[in-house]
Amino acid sequence: RGVLANDTDPDGDALAVSAVNGSAANVGMALAGSNGGTFTLNADGSYRFDPGSDFQALGAGATTATELTYTVSDGEGGVATATLRVTVTGTNDAPLTTDSVIDTDEDVSVTLSAASFGKYSDVEGDLLSAVQIVSLPNNGVLKLDGVAVAVGDVISSAAIATGKLTFTPDENSDEESSFTFKVQDASGEWSAVPNTAEINVDAMADAPSVSIEIGEQTPVFGPGDVTGLPNGISHVKYLLSNGTTLKLDDYGGDIKDPSDPTKYIVDIEAKTGLVVVDYYIKAGTHVYSPSGEYLGEAAANGDVSDPLTNQADSESLAGSFGEGETYIFAGEPDSYEFAIDISASLSDTDGSESLSLVISGVPEGAELNHGMQNEDGTWAIEVSPSTYEYVSQGLTITVPKGADGFTLTVKAIAIESKPQGDVAVVTAEAVASDTTAVDKLEVEGNNGSTVGAGAGDDVLIGDMGGKFTIVEPGQNYNISLIVDASGSMDSASGTAGLSRMELTKQALLNLADQIKYHDGTVNVQLVTFSYHANTVATINNLDAENAGVLIDAINALKVGGGTNYTAAFNQAVDWFNALDESGMYLSNSYENLTYLLTDGNPTLDYRSGDGEISGPGDRTSYTVLKNSVDAFLPLANASKVEAIGIGSEVSEQYLGCFTNTGNNIGVEPIHVYGFSSDGWLAGYQYSDIYWGEGTVTATTGDVSIVDSATDLEAALEGGTQSDELAALGDDVLSGGDGDDILIGDVVNTDHLAWTNTDTGEAFSAGSHDGMGYAGLVEYLRWEEGTSGELPSDEEIMFYVRSHWQGLIDGDRIDGGSNLLDGGSGDDILVGGAGNDSLIGGTGDEKLHGGLGADTFAWELGDQGTVGAPAIDIVADFDADEGDKLDLSDLLSGESQDSIDGFILAEEIDGSTTLHISTQGGLDGDKTNADQTVILDGVTMGGQASHDFIQAMINSSQLDIDK
Repeated sequence: RGVLANDTDPDGDALAVSAVNGSAANVGMALAGSNGGTFTLNADGSYRFDPGSDFQALGAGATTATELTYTVSDGEGGVATATLRVTVTGTNDAPLTTDSVIDTDEDVSVTLSAASFGKYSDVEGDLLSAVQIVSLPNNGVLKLDGVAVAVGDVISSAAIATGKLTFTPDENSDEESSFTFKVQDASGEWSAVPNTAEINVDAMADAPSVSIEIGEQTPVFGPGDVTGLPNGISHVKYLLSNGTTLKLDDYGGDIKDPSDPTKYIVDIEAKTGLVVVDYYIKAGTHVYSPSGEYLGEAAANGDVSDPLTNQADSESLAGSFGEGETYIFAGEPDSYEFAIDISASLSDTDGSESLSLVISGVPEGAELNHGMQNEDGTWAIEVSPSTYEYVSQGLTITVPKGADGFTLTVKAIAIESKPQGDVAVVTAEAVASDTTAVDKLEVEGNNGSTVGAGAGDDVLIGDMGGKFTIVEPGQNYNISLIVDASGSMDSASGTAGLSRMELTKQALLNLADQIKYHDGTVNVQLVTFSYHANTVATINNLDAENAGVLIDAINALKVGGGTNYTAAFNQAVDWFNALDESGMYLSNSYENLTYLLTDGNPTLDYRSGDGEISGPGDRTSYTVLKNSVDAFLPLANASKVEAIGIGSEVSEQYLGCFTNTGNNIGVEPIHVYGFSSDGWLAGYQYSDIYWGEGTVTATTGDVSIVDSATDLEAALEGGTQSDELAALGDDVLSGGDGDDILIGDVVNTDHLAWTNTDTGEAFSAGSHDGMGYAGLVEYLRWEEGTSGELPSDEEIMFYVRSHWQGLIDGDRIDGGSNLLDGGSGDDILVGGAGNDSLIGGTGDEKLHGGLGADTFAWELGDQGTVGAPAIDIVADFDADEGDKLDLSDLLSGESQDSIDGFILAEEIDGSTTLHISTQGGLDGDKTNADQTVILDGVTMGGQASHDFIQAMINSSQLDIDK
């Protein structure tokens, strides 16, 4: 009977609950208790109490009460009110948490914290006490203090807080993982069901491995040439004392008497500095280039035995060249090839990563035989996506002749693709160097230059010298610069790293810089030609202020197309005529000059008045040459024309038709052959000739054929057309490593004599004064026994090294003020005229200051060692000109009073030797000197060492203090 069980009525009437909380409507309804929970009290007294969640926070064993009131009726009007009270006793509830997400990178461990186990909660407010691992990760491992966790292990929250619970994904894997867990509260209650920790492993690229090695250099020769081979000899091979061999071709020029090769031994030994220890001769008919290309046949009269070793010719050639076949080596190598060994591999080979390679440090003008060059100069090497490694097979780099040692860096790049489309990248690098020391020749213009040499035995000449073609003071000029812009001008020139167009730009910029200071009026036209011609710039009254217009136009020159001389000549003639017609620049008060710069023969022309081009486009036909000569005549009548050929592809004979200057003006018949489809002279194959042959008669003059920047500048600036010497600039020349020769001003070539064997013109000593470097080039080109070919850099350097004293100009007084620093090695420094500074550097130096007040300086570290002092010779110390020695940086702790401990002077054979100790302590004993300076030809005048040194200091001939 519920609440009625203990209720009675005196009349014995039946009792019933008539109201709850004062309302009859509440009978049988769920009502909230006064302190939580829900009561449902029925009329018959029965009731139900539901605590719900209202008492979850009630601690275990704790009590609280909740109640409501009810009214009992006897049905006869009698009522009574009572209270139904329920006491609730608390118990411990299980804690709760949520699933969690843990993030880490591939191959990276992550430390787990309490947050790694979801959002923990407990109704009683108990803190997290521990976790239990219900299942382990499918990828990776959980570790506590370095020990793998097992299923069922309980890990306290205190242990978690130490940071020693970690998860580490499997190596090289980015597979997602998970594990399940329960949480425990401080009362020891565990969560009812396990929760899940999801682990996201972010893909990361693993560092690849990479290595690189550079092999030995191999010379690369261009195609050979069978021109000029004499009868009787087709091959001579000389064995030199350093073990190398020398194979020569074109014996008409190389061997003075082809019937007796022993006569050439003296020349070889003089040029190479080595002794010829053996040689053999070979006669044959088949001629090949060094690369094995068949070139043709050369007549031969039979085998010639070797007079030195009497070695049978067949034995010396067997297995190498083949009997009856001879390799003719075509001069010097054009470039050098190096094998490159690269090995690279991925660490992660699960297929998620790809490998790529990038090589940097490739010298300018060099090329790899595999890969693709990027815009920034690096090279990309393709790696097959199906492989995890790269091992180079036949990878080579071809470096231009003249390039110094270089360093290559290969970067291996591992790229990891991610599901969201992103990528992860990691790189590794390896470096290899070629330390080949290449001897370089650097000859600068006359405006002042700063030049540094490399590791080789280099020759640096600060000024080219020569005479200006347009230097007559006060003379006014109209100058047309006609520049070939055909596609072949993009080909490599004879100067490493420069195309023919780049070489041309460099020379034109130098010319523009010179003529902008001319004291007369100079008007300039710049014409480019290929298929057609275009005047890209005209500047009236060129000077320092508007020279930038010409300079910008020169820098903007581009290449592409054929070679149409006719179009170019028409542009120049129109310009000269327009100037004349204007009345301002009449040819009777202005001298007209034209410079034609081209690397090829004319291949196109105009044959009608509509501007349509005609001609074969890839060769010179009779009609093209004739029409070009006809178009040149109006220009030749209007202007003096200098023709300069760039490279070996332009015919000196053809180009001579397009100049009217020089000492060999005359009328020559020029025979033009047709060409067959394979590009060779058709000869007698008339059926396959595209264009016929014929003879063009033209007035010809002298031309210059150049293949380097220095030769081109010499052709533009030098010559014999005027009497004014080019002014010399202030240069800074640094020798670097190697045994270098540094010449601050121009070389003197007035004493050299030669005969141009093509023309028969003789240039006797003193007849070409002032040519400078251009005179040296001409001398080496035409000296006795040479073939008229332009000398190589090596030949020029060999001559300078052998004759540097004879090239010093002891008379010219207008030199620049130069700074020469020899660097390391045994160097030769020649200052020239002007007030120069010469720093010998480390090694044994020869210092020649020349005219002017020169300073010979030594820096700390230039000295040798005790017992092996550096020995430097000052060849022309002249106190009357203001020369002085600067030892202020070399000496440490000296003073004028103590100088005897640092320098000891003695006269030996008419020269003064200074024994120097950089740290002092000589005191009359020269054995601990670490530097020796010899003043060649300077005597002490009978003075003692102390007096001589003091006199030099007092007269400012010796600086000892900084």
